[in-house]
Amino acid sequence: QVPGCSAVAFHRGGTTGTSWDLGARYDWGPQLSLGAVLRNLGQPVVRGVRQTEALVSGVTLRPAGSLLALSLQGTFGPTGDRGYAGEVRAQLPAPLPLGFLARVDTDRSWHRRAIVIGISWGGEDQAGLVASAPGDASRLDALSAYGLSARRLH
Repeated sequence: QVPGCSAVAFHRGGTTGTSWDLGARYDWGPQLSLGAVLRNLGQPVVRGVRQTEALVSGVTLRPAGSLLALSLQGTFGPTGDRGYAGEVRAQLPAPLPLGFLARVDTDRSWHRRAIVIGISWGGEDQAGLVASAPGDASRLDALSAYGLSARRLH
């Protein structure tokens, strides 16, 4: 099974343009997924920085089913945005659909660029808060609220 996906991103504050992401995921059984995304098609300018197109590939291992996910990602693009990320997600089961996220982004030499933590509420439809700090974690860089609505195409 190879489901495809697409997303559109709308940014606020000093932004021009809209970006599209296109991707595919292959579920190799219930515990392992492989995926790839072409990111920032349209190359918008966000807070004065052009978001360049890139290929993001990743693997996710779910050793405890939907309760725990461990992911590694690689970003490969034409500019200095190349790098890697490691992520841990935990999801409490219903009736308390609370999720937690911890992520470390690195450059291509594995030097820490950012630390991200987050909390979410919901299943396929969810809302959450994500906080990020620069590589030295000395200050909060951004706090973002998000909403997500996902639908499976049949």
